[in-house]
Amino acid sequence: MKDKGNNAHSLEKKHDDVEQLLARMKHSSVDLHKAIVSVLTRLPLTNDNGTLNSNMINTVWKYKQIVDSLAETSRR
Repeated sequence: MKDKGNNAHSLEKKHDDVEQLLARMKHSSVDLHKAIVSVLTRLPLTNDNGTLNSNMINTVWKYKQIVDSLAETSRR
């Protein structure tokens, strides 16, 4: 069973990764990605008290997994 320390670190890593993804995907030439990113960038990745919003980070993380899978499939 994971302890909270590892889980928090994992969430921080995901947060950094999804911020980078959103910044990169803003410049996509694919209209679908532009539309999705415009919605996702409006989601608050942190709560009002400054803590990370795990639900929103995990939502964007799932999109990242889809994008990564599509990119891998297109290279085949």
